[in-house]
Amino acid sequence: MESGSDLEGAIKTIDDVQWYDGIIGQIPEWDFAFRRNPITKYLPGMDPSKSLITRMAHEELEKRKKSGEKIIDRKDLLSQLMAANEKTPEKFKEGDVFAIAHGAM
Repeated sequence: MESGSDLEGAIKTIDDVQWYDGIIGQIPEWDFAFRRNPITKYLPGMDPSKSLITRMAHEELEKRKKSGEKIIDRKDLLSQLMAANEKTPEKFKEGDVFAIAHGAM
Protein backbone atom coordinates (compact mmCIF):
# COMPACT_ATOMS: atom_id res chain seq x y z
CA MET A 1 0.00 0.00 0.00
CA GLU A 2 2.76 2.42 0.94
CA SER A 3 4.63 2.00 -2.33
CA GLY A 4 1.48 2.35 -4.42
CA SER A 5 2.41 -0.68 -6.50
CA ASP A 6 1.15 -4.20 -6.98
CA LEU A 7 3.66 -6.14 -4.87
CA GLU A 8 4.77 -9.23 -6.78
CA GLY A 9 1.73 -8.83 -9.05
CA ALA A 10 -0.61 -10.12 -6.32
CA ILE A 11 -3.59 -8.01 -7.40
CA LYS A 12 -3.14 -9.05 -11.03
CA THR A 13 -2.91 -12.68 -9.92
CA ILE A 14 -6.16 -12.36 -7.97
CA ASP A 15 -7.84 -10.70 -10.98
CA ASP A 16 -6.64 -13.50 -13.25
CA VAL A 17 -7.96 -16.17 -10.87
CA GLN A 18 -11.33 -14.42 -10.68
CA TRP A 19 -11.47 -14.26 -14.48
CA TYR A 20 -10.66 -17.98 -14.68
CA ASP A 21 -13.21 -18.86 -11.99
CA GLY A 22 -15.89 -16.83 -13.75
CA ILE A 23 -15.45 -18.76 -16.97
CA ILE A 24 -14.68 -22.21 -15.60
CA GLY A 25 -17.49 -21.79 -13.05
CA GLN A 26 -19.88 -22.14 -15.99
CA ILE A 27 -18.35 -25.49 -16.97
CA PRO A 28 -16.77 -26.94 -13.79
CA GLU A 29 -15.61 -30.11 -15.56
CA TRP A 30 -13.05 -27.98 -17.42
CA ASP A 31 -11.33 -27.18 -14.14
CA PHE A 32 -9.98 -30.73 -14.04
CA ALA A 33 -8.53 -30.31 -17.51
CA PHE A 34 -6.81 -27.06 -16.60
CA ARG A 35 -6.09 -26.22 -12.94
CA ARG A 36 -6.75 -29.53 -11.18
CA ASN A 37 -5.08 -31.74 -13.76
CA PRO A 38 -2.50 -33.91 -11.93
CA ILE A 39 -0.01 -33.35 -14.76
CA THR A 40 0.19 -29.57 -14.14
CA LYS A 41 2.30 -29.96 -11.01
CA TYR A 42 5.07 -31.41 -13.17
CA LEU A 43 5.02 -28.55 -15.69
CA PRO A 44 7.37 -25.62 -15.00
CA GLY A 45 5.49 -22.77 -13.35
CA MET A 46 2.18 -24.64 -13.23
CA ASP A 47 2.29 -26.33 -9.81
CA PRO A 48 -0.72 -24.86 -7.96
CA SER A 49 0.98 -25.36 -4.59
CA LYS A 50 3.67 -22.90 -5.69
CA SER A 51 1.31 -20.10 -6.73
CA LEU A 52 1.89 -16.57 -5.46
CA ILE A 53 -1.24 -16.41 -3.31
CA THR A 54 -0.63 -19.86 -1.83
CA ARG A 55 2.96 -18.91 -0.99
CA MET A 56 1.89 -15.60 0.56
CA ALA A 57 -0.76 -17.29 2.71
CA HIS A 58 1.72 -19.94 3.92
CA GLU A 59 4.37 -17.33 4.67
CA GLU A 60 2.02 -15.13 6.70
CA LEU A 61 0.68 -18.09 8.67
CA GLU A 62 4.22 -19.30 9.45
CA LYS A 63 5.39 -15.79 10.31
CA ARG A 64 2.62 -15.40 12.87
CA LYS A 65 3.23 -18.84 14.36
CA LYS A 66 7.00 -18.27 14.69
CA SER A 67 6.72 -14.76 16.08
CA GLY A 68 4.48 -15.89 18.92
CA GLU A 69 2.41 -12.82 18.20
CA LYS A 70 -0.48 -12.58 20.57
CA ILE A 71 -3.61 -13.35 18.62
CA ILE A 72 -5.54 -10.60 20.36
CA ASP A 73 -2.96 -8.01 19.28
CA ARG A 74 -4.24 -8.10 15.69
CA LYS A 75 -7.82 -7.57 14.63
CA ASP A 76 -7.82 -9.28 11.26
CA LEU A 77 -9.26 -12.42 9.73
CA LEU A 78 -6.11 -14.50 10.16
CA SER A 79 -5.85 -13.71 13.86
CA GLN A 80 -9.49 -14.69 14.35
CA LEU A 81 -8.95 -17.94 12.47
CA MET A 82 -5.84 -18.72 14.51
CA ALA A 83 -7.75 -18.00 17.73
CA ALA A 84 -10.50 -20.43 16.65
CA ASN A 85 -7.85 -23.06 15.91
CA GLU A 86 -6.21 -22.49 19.29
CA LYS A 87 -9.56 -22.80 21.06
CA THR A 88 -10.73 -26.01 19.35
CA PRO A 89 -7.88 -27.55 17.33
CA GLU A 90 -9.66 -30.88 17.02
CA LYS A 91 -12.62 -29.23 15.25
CA PHE A 92 -10.92 -26.36 13.43
CA LYS A 93 -7.56 -27.57 12.20
CA GLU A 94 -4.61 -25.56 10.89
CA GLY A 95 -5.50 -26.68 7.38
CA ASP A 96 -8.89 -25.03 7.84
CA VAL A 97 -7.16 -21.80 8.92
CA PHE A 98 -5.02 -21.89 5.77
CA ALA A 99 -7.90 -22.77 3.44
CA ILE A 100 -10.09 -19.90 4.65
CA ALA A 101 -7.25 -17.38 4.73
CA HIS A 102 -6.14 -18.44 1.24
CA GLY A 103 -9.67 -18.18 -0.11
CA ALA A 104 -10.14 -14.77 1.42
CA MET A 105 -7.12 -13.43 -0.41
